[in-house]
Amino acid sequence: MQDILKTFSSTTLKNVQAIRNSSGGSVEVFLYIPKSEVQEIFNERKKLIENIYGNALDFEKDQNFAGALKSYYFALLLIHSIPEHSF
Repeated sequence: MQDILKTFSSTTLKNVQAIRNSSGGSVEVFLYIPKSEVQEIFNERKKLIENIYGNALDFEKDQNFAGALKSYYFALLLIHSIPEHSF
């Protein structure tokens, strides 16, 4: 099954903080998201899932079943990326 379907995703994270350490001509940078911001990221993702799901319902009403299936699939994938819904 892995050979049949491959996906690619990317994201831009906001509220990333950095710790920089320079020594001997080299610089180390450690980027992190504060724990206080993590829940907000997942809340935004939940809103995105709701929007995609709403689009799927609209596609289904318009009998655009390819668009509906695609939207349902993307919503399902995102649901699995939310900690309280992960299996």
